[in-house]
Amino acid sequence: GARINKWEYYRGMTGQLSNDWVICRYADILLTKAEAIARTNANWNEPTALALVNQIRTIHGGVTPFATMTAATFLAERGREMFFETTRRQDMIRFGTYNNAFQFHPADASNHVNIFPIPETVLNANKNLTQNPGY
Repeated sequence: GARINKWEYYRGMTGQLSNDWVICRYADILLTKAEAIARTNANWNEPTALALVNQIRTIHGGVTPFATMTAATFLAERGREMFFETTRRQDMIRFGTYNNAFQFHPADASNHVNIFPIPETVLNANKNLTQNPGY
């Protein structure tokens, strides 16, 4: 079957691996900056934002730079670049696509899954708090 080979793994290693877990990559910083610039200017084709995304696209070789970009193409590019790095859920919530229908999952109009529930111990400790909607 398919395997994810994104992170270093030494053949034959068992138990405690020496792998370092990457928390933030340079590509993530560039994409975050590009998104901030595009959102600030309300323009996904803002030249600096487009150049930052194309810098990431072209570094891998053989990928054509974007001539234009939309929020959807940016989100798709971010999904490819950040694959398997635990950012997709937050990205989709930020872009308003997390509750859309996909494959065997119907659309969820309640939006309650966009935020996590407050733990019961926290609610019990502070009676001024109320549980997030839907939980």
